[in-house]
Amino acid sequence: MWSLLSLPAIAAMVISDCRSRTVGIFPLMAFCITMAIASVMDIGLRPGISNLVSNLVVCLMLWSSLHLYFRLTGRQLGDAIGAGDMVFIAAMTPYFTMQDFLVFLVAAAILSLAVWGIPCMTKRGQDSIPLVSGLGICLSVTILYRSITEII
Repeated sequence: MWSLLSLPAIAAMVISDCRSRTVGIFPLMAFCITMAIASVMDIGLRPGISNLVSNLVVCLMLWSSLHLYFRLTGRQLGDAIGAGDMVFIAAMTPYFTMQDFLVFLVAAAILSLAVWGIPCMTKRGQDSIPLVSGLGICLSVTILYRSITEII
């Protein structure tokens, strides 16, 4: 229920990411703080830290694999994934168990890629994926769903 506090920060980041492919530092900080507080208040300190550590290990393995792939193809990882994307993903880690986090990342990434095709068809030269927007919208739906089922 406490995770509802993060929705305004998510909305600000989604709008900014859709418009200019940038994420402001203040909404990102607000999101990090509210997700940490929500995780501690909803599931407790110890499970929140456990989720954080296990999911950060998953993120490190994912980012290492991506880095290796981009290095082998002669490109820079920073050209594909920005620092705001990485901080946003890392801030979500205490909210999910490892299994839920993996399912969320895969589903949200597939939806983001599917929706990314729409702006590419309408705007020429649009080559970057709005990752924070896709993940943020999916996270908002997840937060709303969890909150509604908690109330009912």
